[in-house]
Amino acid sequence: PYRCIHHAFEAQAKIHPNAIAATHYAHSITYRELDHQSNLLALELIKNGVKQGDNVGLFVQRSIPMLVGILAILKVGGAYVPQHIGLAKDEQLRYVMKSASISVVLTLSEYKDLVPKVKGSTHIVVDDFLKANVDNANEVILPVIAIAEDDICYIIFTSGTTGDPNGVQVTHKNTCNILLTSP
Repeated sequence: PYRCIHHAFEAQAKIHPNAIAATHYAHSITYRELDHQSNLLALELIKNGVKQGDNVGLFVQRSIPMLVGILAILKVGGAYVPQHIGLAKDEQLRYVMKSASISVVLTLSEYKDLVPKVKGSTHIVVDDFLKANVDNANEVILPVIAIAEDDICYIIFTSGTTGDPNGVQVTHKNTCNILLTSP
């Protein structure tokens, strides 16, 4: 019944708010916490000029803050553009930022110095942002953004080992089809 993957997540957060949504090594997060943190970060993205249809760099490694970033980007109607920071070379990151018109990049504190400094870009360090807002328990109200199933959910780039990386846009409809249907 879901046309956007973050809507499926939000439904689970309402039904099972105290259930564990994700575990990464010794850390875990409930659906309520993940929803709340992604809403806080979504407001921060809006404050930094991200609007529906924008591409947002997600230059991270697998982690709970990565999940917060993905959901926050989707909630504002953006498309996330993941890059494995620490593995992707500076030239590739710059190329991805330029070709995907990325002006806001989410990253992690241990990798913030690896994000290319591109004129006009803003970098948000997700784990630092979350630590600074840990005491913000107020309910976060996001503006209503009409996100359609044919909107872009994410852009995945090839490694670029044989030339420039190529980006492929994936819609919400395709993402839901992959994640929410049985083989």
